[in-house]
Amino acid sequence: MFKQASLFYPYFRLRLNCLKQQLQALLQQLQQLLLWLVALLGPATLGLVFMILLLIGQLYNPKLSVTQWLLVCWCLFAMQSLLVWLCQTAILQPRYGLFWQSLPNSAASHKLAELLLLSCCLPIFWLHMLIVANANFSQWQSVLPQLAFLGLQLTSAVLVLYRPQRSVLALLLALPVVFYSSSAWYGLALLSLAMFVMPLVPAARKPKGLGVRNSLTLWLTLIMQQPAQWLSRILLLGLVTLLGQITLGQRPDLAVPVHTICAAVLMLISCSMQLNNNRLYQHYRLFFQQFAKHHQYWQYLAPLGLAVISFGLLLYLKATLGLLMLAGMLFLPSLFIAKKHPTQLVPFWFIFSVTLAGLSWLLQRFL
Repeated sequence: MFKQASLFYPYFRLRLNCLKQQLQALLQQLQQLLLWLVALLGPATLGLVFMILLLIGQLYNPKLSVTQWLLVCWCLFAMQSLLVWLCQTAILQPRYGLFWQSLPNSAASHKLAELLLLSCCLPIFWLHMLIVANANFSQWQSVLPQLAFLGLQLTSAVLVLYRPQRSVLALLLALPVVFYSSSAWYGLALLSLAMFVMPLVPAARKPKGLGVRNSLTLWLTLIMQQPAQWLSRILLLGLVTLLGQITLGQRPDLAVPVHTICAAVLMLISCSMQLNNNRLYQHYRLFFQQFAKHHQYWQYLAPLGLAVISFGLLLYLKATLGLLMLAGMLFLPSLFIAKKHPTQLVPFWFIFSVTLAGLSWLLQRFL
């Protein structure tokens, strides 16, 4: 056993260095977005951490209804799942798979190293652990559900690591449970059942060829064969909407700025789908060039579909008709920038968003 431990330490240190390297590469890919986020939110970084702690702290609010409590749980699940999915390649490191297998370590050592690396990518879980450590366990009736949720956080992170697409799909399909549960335990049990059963369902066999004859069916097939792209964006749309709903429940007097921020973020998420379509278009460029130019407009089908969902979510948040029109004015130029100048999407989106906020304020003041 001592020999196994002596072999595991240098192996884990090597994998940890690979994790740092791949996370740095990932951050470089998101460099432009991160620069703008640091420029805009840099002074508020601690405030962002405080907001996450405040959201977790809402789990201990006795005045919170069952639906609101489950909404907070779902939001925390969603944020953690997206973060784990983003770091999945850096944790599993499939490019070094053959190299890891050549080392004198058992399969259990490989899994243990992956789980330890996973624990390094769970800031929401550790923040929740910090709150639980300072909880008053004399009132165990209120703390016990939080302990169960804490265990589910860790278990769901493992499921997302190894079955990300089906785990996130289960999270989306389980969302109605939040609104129709009579008790916190019942809703948490149904959420757990959905998240545990869905990853165990065998994956459907992928077709060997696309088997399409026109541009429309090609785009539809490409969209369906890349569930990671649309699942992650739909989950983000739902997450932003639920966070907006929770904020409106706490501060209804801030309806206009909350609606404006939600509209701007939802439009950015919808337009970002075009960045993925740009890569697909370049990959199948020779095929698309066989059709007339107007057939190439089918590439906008996915971002337009996400925009329609976004407008529906804004209506759910009871946004005004004027704000919906302004959101459409924000979406169309942002989509054009995403297609023609993808590297400039974030700065232009920020400029359009500030314009949207100003127009929204004018509509509220003078209409």
